[in-house]
Amino acid sequence: MLCTTGCNADVNCDANCNGHKCTCEGKEVHCNSTGFCTNGLQHGELCNISAGIPHSSSGPKSPGEQLSPGPACAGPNDGLLEVHMAAGRDGSQFKRVSRLAFVPRGNGHPRPGFPGIYSGDFDAASTAVAVGTIDSGDETLMYEIGWQYTHGGYDGFAEPPEIPGGPVQSGISLLRLRRHGFVSYRAADGQGQLVTKPLLLPGCNETASFLALVINVQTSVDGSVNISLVSEARVLATSLPIVGNNVATRVQWAIATTSGNATYPGRLPANVQHVPALQLQADMAYSDLYGFQFTCVTG
Repeated sequence: MLCTTGCNADVNCDANCNGHKCTCEGKEVHCNSTGFCTNGLQHGELCNISAGIPHSSSGPKSPGEQLSPGPACAGPNDGLLEVHMAAGRDGSQFKRVSRLAFVPRGNGHPRPGFPGIYSGDFDAASTAVAVGTIDSGDETLMYEIGWQYTHGGYDGFAEPPEIPGGPVQSGISLLRLRRHGFVSYRAADGQGQLVTKPLLLPGCNETASFLALVINVQTSVDGSVNISLVSEARVLATSLPIVGNNVATRVQWAIATTSGNATYPGRLPANVQHVPALQLQADMAYSDLYGFQFTCVTG
């Protein structure tokens, strides 16, 4: 009979479905590993999930029936797998940043007769990234996991004893990225301007620390970034031009904060620290702005 509930309807089952599983060819099959072939087979052919070879869906199938060899089968949820990037603020709603791969697959191609297995680099068919990041110095580190199996290439059948191209490889690699350099606001061909939404600034213990603006920026030799703090279309403070490549450079203000006989160009001017609707405006030329942070610092 054909299983119509819980499993892929194209799987030939000899018992009723039980929740999210059924029995196919004498084996228990879950709905995400049904053994239904999508690669290398003609319409109406099903996969022998125990041997990874196809047979026709018509005609008797006894327990001891010998099936003719054929291409290896991949699961119904099969395909190449690679890491893309999405971003969100609330942990539940995300927007895709780009359709380009954030962690692309390595070089490789399908092995003859095994469309779900690739040769070449260890991550030629699939990439994934472990949860979490590590900030170390000027870098953000992540771990990639890669396979020569496609997403469903290993699902539902035992690995044959001999596969062209040698053992199927997998591995882990260290990914090194500019610290918090996932995306940037770029003014690559001349001038650009970024204006933020109104910001709520943190409060600092004035006896031990002061408020400063730290930015992650890279400019060309002809480029620069100038920061202005704006409230209701009125400029309250402007920075000195920022030039160079630094993941955490403290903004220096054109009008520096003074205390006694000392001058503190890195301190946020006192007239903007308690403004309720403060916006940051970045006027950019040939530069990348990766991020910014208002933070309490000492010294």
